Amino acid sequence: MMKEKVKERVQAIKPGNFVTISNIISIFRAFLAFPILYCLKNGYPGTAFVIILIALLSDALDGWLARISHEITELGKILDPLADKVVILSIMMYMIMENMLPLFYLVILVIRDLSIAILGVYLMNAKKVTPQSNKSGKVSIVFLAITLLAFLYDVGSVKYYFMWVSVFFMIVSWAQYFYTFVNQLRIERRI
Repeated sequence: MMKEKVKERVQAIKPGNFVTISNIISIFRAFLAFPILYCLKNGYPGTAFVIILIALLSDALDGWLARISHEITELGKILDPLADKVVILSIMMYMIMENMLPLFYLVILVIRDLSIAILGVYLMNAKKVTPQSNKSGKVSIVFLAITLLAFLYDVGSVKYYFMWVSVFFMIVSWAQYFYTFVNQLRIERRI
């Protein structure tokens, strides 16, 4: 009975709707930044770790739900990465203020993400082309999360190896995004 009600609600939500389950999960994830920062600031690292894991799981969950329910919306394409950035940048800013993370790491991430976002917005608005994600970007996010956790919970010198692998994948994914964007523009011009 309950399963049927949930199924009916999911089917009632159309892809063009503002409110979808995956969008709600993305918004929920963005708000997880507040309890994470509260726990880190007030000396509850174990609780912060659990909430960070919930944020990571919700990131996988909202994308999966959007694909299987065919609820991939234009808003969801913005909300999902935005929610990730809110959580990640909140944690990184806390860590930098506490001298737990090198500043250049944040600078590389911000330059990468801003340049991808600016070009992506240009493609969507001026060329009406939806930017595609890439696998190296997903690998980059995994190593970013591992690096942040390694620095946050100070796992020793191995954290620097994670950081440099993360930087490598940030640069590779940045190059791959631009390569993909250029190819999308070429294809658009031919049509």
